[in-house]
Parts: sequence; C-alpha cells; structure tokens
Amino acid sequence: MAGAPALLDRLLRGRVWVAMIAVLLTGIVFLNVALLELNGAIARTEARVSELRGENAVLRLRVARLGSSERIRRAAEARGFVAAPPGEIGYLRLGAANADRAARALERWPSPSAAAGPAASSTP
Repeated sequence: MAGAPALLDRLLRGRVWVAMIAVLLTGIVFLNVALLELNGAIARTEARVSELRGENAVLRLRVARLGSSERIRRAAEARGFVAAPPGEIGYLRLGAANADRAARALERWPSPSAAAGPAASSTP
C-alpha cells in the first residue's frame, strides 16, 4: 500500500494526465459550441413561430370580415339575389315528386347574368 501514493503522484505529474486534461477541455469546448448552435436554432425557430402567429392573426381577421353575414348579404344583393321571406323557407323530403318540383323551380330561376342586367354582359 505504500506504493499507491507514489503511483498516484507519478500519474498526476506525468504526460498522460496532461493529455487527459487536454482531451476533457477540448470536449467541453465542443459541447459549448454545439450548445450555442442549438440555442441559435431555437431562437430562429421562435422568431418564425412569432411571425406565423402574426400572419395567422391577420388571416383570422380577414376571414372574419369576409365571413360577415352583412357583407355576404350586400354582395348577394349586388349580384341580383333577393332574400326569401322567412315563411317561405322549408325543407323537402326525399322523393321523385320533390325532385321534379325542384327541377321545375330551377328552370324558372333567372340566371345571374339576366338578373344583373346589361352591365353584367359587358364584363369579360
């Protein structure tokens, strides 16, 4: 057992110990560089997420404006559509008689270009 301190002393003062320390320090440096690269990638990803959230907010606002029932009503009226009175709206049961009735009603329906008048026919 008396030789153990002498062996330890030789290891700590030898070239092997210096090489081990150099390898460990090099590993720590590479680990820090990899961590910095990872942090940069995370920062870029978070910036893109923030940008996409802003775009989504703008698009949601646009969808809300376009989906407004008042805007849709005005656009339909501009194209010649008329809202049906509430008592005239109903559902048809599935059957040949109702299909014939619906086909006849569609034949009587004016085309959008005829309802809009001459202004609609001048547009390409």
